[in-house]
Amino acid sequence: MSFAVRPETKIIKGRNFEAGKAEIIVGRGAYDQYEGVDIGEKVTFRNAAWTVVGVFSTDGDVHESEVWADVKVAQSAFQRGASASNAIARLQSVSSFDEFAIFIENDPRLEVKVENELDFYKNQASGVSGIINSFGYLVAIIMAIGSIFAALNSMYSAVSTRLVEIGTLRAVGFMGSSILAALMIESMVLALSGGLLGAGLLL
Repeated sequence: MSFAVRPETKIIKGRNFEAGKAEIIVGRGAYDQYEGVDIGEKVTFRNAAWTVVGVFSTDGDVHESEVWADVKVAQSAFQRGASASNAIARLQSVSSFDEFAIFIENDPRLEVKVENELDFYKNQASGVSGIINSFGYLVAIIMAIGSIFAALNSMYSAVSTRLVEIGTLRAVGFMGSSILAALMIESMVLALSGGLLGAGLLL
């Protein structure tokens, strides 16, 4: 039925899997990216060996990263019984989507959420990107805290090596606040220069 739902699908190498057998076909994207999925090779899923018998293309869309097999054999191998995590339907027109969704979601025999394929993949991508963003912010915060302590340590070292200079300035009449302001301005100029240099190297 995958070929009926996606008429753009075509076998470009080997053949299609046979119903009732532990055979799989892999998308062209997965075939080009991963090792061990050549025609005739065995791939192990859930302690079951599947034979790669073909490679399919869907005109370069996201489905070329998938692996297809007979649903009955897959349900048995993954001990899913007769259940499925998702199902795909091809409608005759876009305008019939709302009517179809209402009919399916109101069927008491089913517990499903109906959404179009574009929204489904957007939700999948947003979930992954949300995790990546959260992890990135966490790493950035840790690095920022570490950089603050590193800057404080560097400033302390710089000040401690200039005690004679600071003492001389105080002796000739400079106020402590003026010396502090001068040291802070010097540190900020150096930090800005280092930041610009680092950004330039990254670009």
